[in-house]
Amino acid sequence: MGRKSEAREKLIEQALILIWENSYHAVGVNEICSRADVRPGSFYYFFPSKEALALAAMEQHWQQAKEEIIAKAFDPSLPPLQRIVKLLEQVYQFHAARQKGNEPVLGCAFGSFVGELGRDDRALRERIHAIFMEIGSYIEQAIREAREAGDLQIAESEVTTTAHAVLAYYEGILLLARAGNDAQIIQDLSRYVLKLVHSA
Repeated sequence: MGRKSEAREKLIEQALILIWENSYHAVGVNEICSRADVRPGSFYYFFPSKEALALAAMEQHWQQAKEEIIAKAFDPSLPPLQRIVKLLEQVYQFHAARQKGNEPVLGCAFGSFVGELGRDDRALRERIHAIFMEIGSYIEQAIREAREAGDLQIAESEVTTTAHAVLAYYEGILLLARAGNDAQIIQDLSRYVLKLVHSA
């Protein structure tokens, strides 16, 4: 059972890397199996389709992101608005380390992934949208706490919309960083995020 579990984890790991670096539709089951060193016949023991594998890969990546980035950024001990800045700092450090190791700057896995999905990829689109909304909920909570503490002068009715604007800004920064293969873009633009919040 240990070897079977290891094969499944290898498939998930390599699927995420290949899809993130290339694209969902460009990567086939055989290529994923080759990179994972798992026979195609074994693939279907774990996953009924490439879509099912992609969903598992996105889910595992989200769980890792919550542990390694979200939990540190949205630490309740930090001042509310500082948590949003910390999120961008954490993401910058991740991509800067990749770039230093001569790895490409890939931006947001979820944003890169969903940008190429079509109408027929409904399950994947819906799951990634749900993940975006979950990220947004952390941002929204920080904005709400800042408002309640008197650090932010916006109407209650604007809290959710402001959080979505910050999420869109965050995703846009990561898209630019991917396009330019430059992690520095994340750091350069992160200092404007609180201006966006205060201008709401």
